[in-house]
Formats: sequence, structure tokens, C-alpha cells
Amino acid sequence: MTDEIQEYAYRPKFKTILIMLILGALGAIFASSKAVHNNRRLIIFRIIELDPSEASIFYWILAAFCAAIVLTSLALTYHRMTFHQRVVIGPQSIIVPASRWSHEEKEIEYRNIINLSRSEINKLLIIYIMHTGGKNHINADFMPSKAAYEECCELITSRVRASRESQHPNASDSTVE
Repeated sequence: MTDEIQEYAYRPKFKTILIMLILGALGAIFASSKAVHNNRRLIIFRIIELDPSEASIFYWILAAFCAAIVLTSLALTYHRMTFHQRVVIGPQSIIVPASRWSHEEKEIEYRNIINLSRSEINKLLIIYIMHTGGKNHINADFMPSKAAYEECCELITSRVRASRESQHPNASDSTVE
């Protein structure tokens, strides 16, 4: 096993936060303006018909949803500025953030990893790390780039395999994908 240490910043991307903030703010302004000045009924997908008062309520709900997106983007900005989280791949273990809103880190020895699995959900790439102490994951959107995420996954996978082979030289391992 190599003694090389790789460290990656693990935080929300500024571009994503900015897009959420701008679109959420524009949506909230538009929807609240429509709610205040609405005097027309609304037909949604030619299925749902709302009279003017119901349409205004619908627009207020839409404005509240957009305001929640703005608040989420502000929370992510705060997170990006105050939480300096990282993923460190060392020779014997990996260090990951203990949780999204924690300054603490969790060290997981490769020999304690039970299973690795990768998942893609709506273009969101995640590697799940099942270990004797629980379950953690690494989200590609919080890595510096997709290439860094792929490199991180390859390093973890190869080091877990090497750890298994050093513990059980004759066993084949099907729990590392």
C-alpha cells in the first residue's frame, strides 16, 4: 500500500449557491408580486382551476418556497465560509466529515470498511462507505471537481482492496465495487 496522502476540500460549490440565491430571489419576487396584484383565476395544466383568491394563495405558497431556497443558499454560504471540511485519503485510513454541519472529522481505517458502493441519483454521484462504526458518504457535488471525486473513489477502492489482500491474501473480495 502506498504512503501517499491525498487531501480534498469538501464544501458546497460557490456557483451552485449563487445560482440558488439568484433564482430563488427572482422566483420569490415574481411570485409575491403576482400574489399581491392578482385579480385573475389560474388554470394549472388544464386540470386545476383556481379562482382569484385561491390563485393568490397559490402564488404566496410559491413565493414562500422560493424564499426557502434563498434561505437554504444563505445557510450553504455560511457553511462554506465557516466549516472547512475535507476528505483525506491516507495510507491506512480515510478521514471524512463527521456530518454536514460539524467541525469534527471521522477517521475510518480501511480494514474496518465492510462495503463500498457508488450511486447516481439524478446526476448526483455518491460513494457510500459502510464500516464497523456506521455509514458515511462522499458527495461528488462537494468535491472540487468530478475528476477529484473519481480519483478519490479510485484511491479508496484500491486501498480497501490492498488492505483486504494484506489481511486475507487468498480471499476474493466482492464487497468493493
